[in-house]
Amino acid sequence: RAARRAGLLEKCSLLCSSLASKRIYIKGEEGGGYAFDPRFMVFEFVTGYLLRPRQVEMVEEFLGTIQGGRSAVKQMIMGQGKTTV
Repeated sequence: RAARRAGLLEKCSLLCSSLASKRIYIKGEEGGGYAFDPRFMVFEFVTGYLLRPRQVEMVEEFLGTIQGGRSAVKQMIMGQGKTTV
């Protein structure tokens, strides 16, 4: 019973931490609303990873490049989240 309680407390802590994490891709709009690309949220849910600001920025740059009919190559330096995502 104690082990089950400890496991439940750990899962609750992880859930609270995940819910309280700032989602960089959710942007406030004039008038108090919010806007975001739901694909970022789906990615986080499916993979269990929290996207970092630079990762979101890079994806948004790629989207802009594609919409402009151009191609692009990007390089990330160490410590910017490429090994886990």
